[in-house]
Amino acid sequence: MSAKKANTSKGKRYSAEEKQAVVDFVNKYNAEKGRGGQAAASKEFSISQLSIAGWLKASGSAPVKAKGKGKVKAKAKKGRGRPKKQATAVEAGAEGAAVEAPKAKGKRGRKPGSKNVVSAVSGGIEKKLDELRKVASEITRAEQDLLKLRTRFETLKASL
Repeated sequence: MSAKKANTSKGKRYSAEEKQAVVDFVNKYNAEKGRGGQAAASKEFSISQLSIAGWLKASGSAPVKAKGKGKVKAKAKKGRGRPKKQATAVEAGAEGAAVEAPKAKGKRGRKPGSKNVVSAVSGGIEKKLDELRKVASEITRAEQDLLKLRTRFETLKASL
């Protein structure tokens, strides 16, 4: 069996005079420069800022405000996390009036039926490429039709 080792890492203990010297240093520094006394004392005396903060609190030393600063107004709370999305997506209709599309409800992530879109085209890579070309040509035709509708819409709108 091994003998118990004495716990020798208890930290340094400071006397009341040492604590008061640090507190006085912080108060003097803050009175001269407005702020930063705790950090300066930490560097000067090699003491953690947490210890100094505890000593300041125990001594009742209130933080000294910077000269001429006066009362500072509280800032408005900023929202946390992501900004909220709009409830509905607005799309332009054929008549120019805004048509609201309902927001999708349910869980986030993939939509039902979209999981295996690529694997839905059966066969080898050639068949997939053919299907891709067909879809691309359909998109091109649809875009041309849309362009025609938009020009027609604009001419009707201009005639009003």
